[in-house]
Amino acid sequence: MDDITISSPIFLILLLSGPMLMRTTEAVRRYLFLIINIGLYAAYLNKAEEAAWILIFVLLPFIYIKLIHKRSIPVWPMIVIILSIFCYLDYFGKPSTIKLLGLSYMLFRQIDILIQINSNLIPKIDIIDYLNYLFSFWTIMAGPIQRYNEYLESFYSKKITSSNEEILQYLHRAANGMIKLLLIGAFLKNASDEAFQYLCIVDNHSAKNLIVFFYCFPLYAYFNFSGYCDVVIAMAKIAGFDIPENFDKPYLARNLIEFWNRWHITLSLWIRDYVFQPLVKFLIKRNNSKHVSTIQYLSIFITFFIVGIWHGTTFNYVIFALLQGFGMAATMFYRDFLRKFLGKLRYTDYVNNRKIAFVERIVCLHFMFYSVLYFGYDLNELLSLQLKLVNLN
Repeated sequence: MDDITISSPIFLILLLSGPMLMRTTEAVRRYLFLIINIGLYAAYLNKAEEAAWILIFVLLPFIYIKLIHKRSIPVWPMIVIILSIFCYLDYFGKPSTIKLLGLSYMLFRQIDILIQINSNLIPKIDIIDYLNYLFSFWTIMAGPIQRYNEYLESFYSKKITSSNEEILQYLHRAANGMIKLLLIGAFLKNASDEAFQYLCIVDNHSAKNLIVFFYCFPLYAYFNFSGYCDVVIAMAKIAGFDIPENFDKPYLARNLIEFWNRWHITLSLWIRDYVFQPLVKFLIKRNNSKHVSTIQYLSIFITFFIVGIWHGTTFNYVIFALLQGFGMAATMFYRDFLRKFLGKLRYTDYVNNRKIAFVERIVCLHFMFYSVLYFGYDLNELLSLQLKLVNLN
């Protein structure tokens, strides 16, 4: 079957049928939801080998969870196992025939469940709820990343019929999301691709093409991803199902810390809870507590380096990862330095200064725009273009 996208007829039908699905009785809803979710995913699979791998990836943690309930065993071995399977399938040794939809988002959800169970925050796991959580058609392709307890609360909550005004608001948001995806995003991507081609092949010194390329592709990345989130969040709302927000005007952020609190919010929160904070605690326990600041800078670098290479392991993503890691560490260091150097009152004045805030927003915006370019284009051509622009080649 062809790749499933948000504009695929089958996916659009599911989005539109959501309200009927979610307003059935609780007993019917969970099984009907399971049939639809598994059916959609099975339709996406092309080979028996893909089905075998997804079964292994999904069922191994569930079996381990059952063992945890019967015996007191740690969760970290299973986390290591599913991380290893994920890396094999998605990065390193993956057979070229294997292509699994939403694998990284399943990984995030599985780790969430395992850690929550380890903390006794989830008393019991039901196989139907577990599978529906992993395969939910609203979030299988690109998130947002919903926590297990939040999913259960929303799925089993009493469904209240939305007012006509609320439904119109949700439909308006979904329509705007489609416009972002299919019109604005497509236009920006085509403009960026064309400008990049001219810069690399025809005209290496065109300011117009450079501006179009530099600004259009990062804007495309935003409109494409946020448009998708607008559609699924709005259509789920009509069905009475809550999905967490994932964007909050990220390109208006004044520094990288604020940016990542506004861009792919659910990923940032997941990374904070399951990577950054545990890493800080681990390093502090094993080092002198006098070096807390250094440990935080190192931890934020490692965390956002991981965020970068999570998107892929080619050198494009490694460069993006390094930029984000160094950028976040530098942002945190700069913030801490100013707090100590200026003192509380003067630092407050600094933060509230509109001119300073404007300059910081411009700097952050252009840093992110530059970083995002590594997502979309050949690395050798990108580096060659940069060398030509600075007259080094």
